[in-house]
Amino acid sequence: MPTVSVVIPTYNRAFVIGDAIRSVLEQTFQDFEIIVVDDGSTDNTAEVVKSFNDDRIRYIRLDKNRGAAAARNVGTRESKGEYIAFLDSDDLWLPTKLEKQLEVFKKSNPGVGVVYCDIFVLLRHRVYVVKRRDKGHIYSELLGGAISTPSLLIRREILKDVGGWDESFPAVQDRELELRISKKYGFEYVDSIEVVVRAFSKGVSYLNNPNRILGLNLFMKKYLKDLLANKQAMGKTYIEMAHSYCRIGKCNIGIKYMLKAVSLGYVKPTVGIMLLVAMFGSDIYNIIWSIYQTIHRLFFKVWGRKRIPKNIMEFLMRYERNKRLLGLSK
Repeated sequence: MPTVSVVIPTYNRAFVIGDAIRSVLEQTFQDFEIIVVDDGSTDNTAEVVKSFNDDRIRYIRLDKNRGAAAARNVGTRESKGEYIAFLDSDDLWLPTKLEKQLEVFKKSNPGVGVVYCDIFVLLRHRVYVVKRRDKGHIYSELLGGAISTPSLLIRREILKDVGGWDESFPAVQDRELELRISKKYGFEYVDSIEVVVRAFSKGVSYLNNPNRILGLNLFMKKYLKDLLANKQAMGKTYIEMAHSYCRIGKCNIGIKYMLKAVSLGYVKPTVGIMLLVAMFGSDIYNIIWSIYQTIHRLFFKVWGRKRIPKNIMEFLMRYERNKRLLGLSK
């Protein structure tokens, strides 16, 4: 039986899933299995996965597209490892991820159910690092935002205990699952960047996707009592909703959520700017958003690459598509 099961859900990501699989195969800790769950792809995903000559890789194809949560649940049910990790098919693990996380588990008390790590986000227009230092029972902290799914390593029995991923959520599934886990189990972290999150095209994680609005609505309905008791988390969620509505052409609704956030005391300069711009309508809002993105791209071309840690840059250069995101190749 493998120590770790790595579940990779994918949908029409043949052009990047090979990178994700390769990053797992190059782990310093090698006692794992890889379960690729193809969520009804129409491209050559199967061909790419089967091109790897490694008995630890299993490919499961679903008969129709059921969403990431369902695909992760299928992978979990098929897994055999003591620990389960999830890797999105766009993303990459640094070679020491599993080794470092398992070391933390060994040193932790039995009440710890999840170990996560820092992530490096690589977009077409900018890069940044996400660091969290929340540990223990962090329910209130998670109400305001999830820990990135590819950074998680979870004890298998805990996923079974909390019921796995909620398939009714088309987005925000990570925050919802982590909240259920945090009610009963502790979290720990690895103090280093071990994951690269990449973005090649729009998905449910993008704020202008209607599915994200649906997911946020379900999230607020399910956790309304706790959110109302945590004004910071509630305000932040309202702003997520506001931006999502403005991006899909419904600034009239977005403004209402911005005002709700302000009424809770969630007052920040960015919220004031968003509210001012939203009053001119969605067309102007999206133009200003595009300008903002353009400024980020220009900043990145001049200074951005210089801010990337040397060890992370060396890792990124091992993958051709990263060079394109960094503007180093066509």
